[in-house]
Amino acid sequence: MVLFTQLDKRGFIFYTNYTSRKSYELEKNPKVEKVSREESEAYFRTRPNLKGSQLGDWEQAE
Repeated sequence: MVLFTQLDKRGFIFYTNYTSRKSYELEKNPKVEKVSREESEAYFRTRPNLKGSQLGDWEQAE
């Protein structure tokens, strides 16, 4: 699953954990770039900790 969260001058912004199948598929696409680590971490900090959503995201990103 990927989460489309915004559209800006760069295009569509997706967030997914780095080790997911979808992440690997996106990485193979030459038109896709990762956001900076700082931007990724800033988004992560906005995630509610409902039912461990941040923990689940973090575990998948390791």
